[in-house]
Amino acid sequence: QLFDRTFAMFNYFQGDRVYWFNGNTFEMPVKFELIGSLMGIALFNGVILNLHFPSALYKKLLGQPTTLQDLAGLHPDVARNLQRMLTYDEERLEAIEV
Repeated sequence: QLFDRTFAMFNYFQGDRVYWFNGNTFEMPVKFELIGSLMGIALFNGVILNLHFPSALYKKLLGQPTTLQDLAGLHPDVARNLQRMLTYDEERLEAIEV
């Protein structure tokens, strides 16, 4: 029930079948901490949870840097456009007012 859309704490991305945090939720941050604690307890006790998160979340938990590839797993259009912008020269970036 915690991942139900009515609680609006997580967004579900159908294409990749992953959950990500909803930045527009009205829920208190402590509720996210509670969910994290419950997930940690479940893993500690060997309970396999059928929850899928993008690789960026696991990298953050492990202290590893994230990349555009990780962003592409969540927002492919945004990642593709940022990758395209990396090829722009300074004049073109000024033209689009970046």
